[in-house]
Amino acid sequence: MKKITGILLAAGQSSRFGSNKLLHRLSSGMEVGLQSAHNLGRVIENLVVVVSGEDKEFYRLLDQDGFNVARCNNTCRDLSDSLKTGITTTMDADAWVIALADMPFIHSEVYEGVVRKLEEGQSLVRPRFQGRAGHPAGISKLHRNKLLEITGDKGARTIFESNPDKTTFIETACKGAILDIDRPEDIYAAV
Repeated sequence: MKKITGILLAAGQSSRFGSNKLLHRLSSGMEVGLQSAHNLGRVIENLVVVVSGEDKEFYRLLDQDGFNVARCNNTCRDLSDSLKTGITTTMDADAWVIALADMPFIHSEVYEGVVRKLEEGQSLVRPRFQGRAGHPAGISKLHRNKLLEITGDKGARTIFESNPDKTTFIETACKGAILDIDRPEDIYAAV
């Protein structure tokens, strides 16, 4: 059986939100980032949450709930720094399900579908909602070196863009696969 590891990227700066969006409470009463961690953690036991070295409050919440946390050196300059921290922390994985902490509305069946395709041997997997590619991204260890070479704020997207013939899409009715929270009004638009 393959070792599938979840990486939740939670080291962003929340610059467009105006405050730490991961600490914003949803109508469920749970914080955005913690809800994302719980959603992914329900499906993937091996999970690491990558946080900024400066985000002490979110780290405390994750630690309190028993999540494995990797700290990016002080602050991550961009998404690729966060992604590389997650990959280097989990080098023994056969594949990764890479999710974003500002996407708390992804249903379990989306994560399960990505995991299932990775277990079946697909090397690149993404959900697709009404023709739009979404999250999380499923990536096998065949692409590990390329993941570690990524720079800038594109994240794993470059791997998918350069390998369209190796990408498997899972059609989903879950709009949460394309809804990330950048501004406070994004939370209300999602409900």
